[in-house]
Amino acid sequence: MPSLEKCHALFEFYSTIIFYRYSVEILSLKKKEKNLVVQSNELIRSKSSLTKIQTKLILKAISLIGKGESDINKYYDISISEFASEIDYSSNSYSKELTELAKGIVGKPLVINLRDESVLFTTWASSIVVDKKSARISIRFDEALKPYLLELKRFFSSYDLKNILLLKSQTSIRLYQLLRQYLNLGIFQIDLEDLKKILGSKTSMYGKFHQRILLPCQKDIHKKTDICFSFVPIKTGRKVTALKFKIKQKISNEKSKVSDKSTKEIFDELDEKEKLSNQERARRKEEVIEYKKYLESLPKEEKKLLMREIRSQFGKDLDLKIWTYFKKKETITQ
Repeated sequence: MPSLEKCHALFEFYSTIIFYRYSVEILSLKKKEKNLVVQSNELIRSKSSLTKIQTKLILKAISLIGKGESDINKYYDISISEFASEIDYSSNSYSKELTELAKGIVGKPLVINLRDESVLFTTWASSIVVDKKSARISIRFDEALKPYLLELKRFFSSYDLKNILLLKSQTSIRLYQLLRQYLNLGIFQIDLEDLKKILGSKTSMYGKFHQRILLPCQKDIHKKTDICFSFVPIKTGRKVTALKFKIKQKISNEKSKVSDKSTKEIFDELDEKEKLSNQERARRKEEVIEYKKYLESLPKEEKKLLMREIRSQFGKDLDLKIWTYFKKKETITQ
C-alpha cells in the first residue's frame, strides 16, 4: 500500500493534469469566442472605401469585442506580427507597411443605409494608436457604430474571422459577408446594380462583371470559407437586371443534426404558447410589429422569397410563424 506522502504526490500530479486540461479548454473557448465577427446586416451592406487589408484589420478588431459589452468607447489591441501571420502577409517591412495601412483607416467615409430609409455618414474608427515599441495597433470604433456592433438582438450576422482572413480580394470579403446573412434562408436575390454598389464594382457590362468579379469570388469563397454558392442571372427582356443566389454551408452531418435539434426545440416551445404570461404576449406582439416593418423594408422579390419560407412552417397563425422564423434565425446565429 502506498505511503501517505506518495498518495499526496499522486493527488497533486493528477490535479495538475486536470487543471491544465481544463485551462486549455477554457482558453480554447475564449479564443473561439474572440474570433467571432458579429455585426448588424445594415453594417454589412454599408459602403466604404477601405482596402482589403484595412477591412481585415477592422474585422479583426470587431472579433475582439466581447459578448455582452455595452461600451464602445475603448481601444481594441492587435499585434502587428500576429495579424501579418493570420493574413499571410509576406514582407521584410510588414510592420511599417501595415502600420501605414492602419493609419489610413481614420477619416475614410462609411455610409450606412438605415431601415427607415435615412442614411448615416460616419467612419469606422474615431482614432488609432500605433505603439512602435511593442509593434501593436489599437483601434477605437466611432461612437455612431455602437448600435451596429454592440448588444445586437436581431438583424445581425456572425461568422468565424478565419473565413475572411485569407480571401484574395475586397470583393470576395464583401460578397461572403452579404451571402452569409442569407445562409439560413438558403436563397437570396438582389438587383444587379445594388450588388455592384455593395461590391464596389464599376463594371458596366454583365459579361465582364461575371468573368472578372463573380467567378473569381466564387472560387475564392468556395476554397477558403465555410460556405459555397451558385447563382443564376435574372433577365428583364434581354438585359440581366438581377442575380439569384443559392447558399449552402459546408458542415458535417453531426453539426447538421445539432442545428435540426435546435430548430425542433424552438417549435416545441412555441406549441405551449397558452402558458405565456400577458407580459410575454405583449412583448412578442411588439417584436412581431418590428419584424413586419423589416419585411416591408425589403425589396419586393426578397420579401416574396422570405415570406414563402415563413409560410412553409407548420401552423395557421401567420404572426406566430413570423415570430418563430426570426427567433429561430437569431438562435442559430448566436
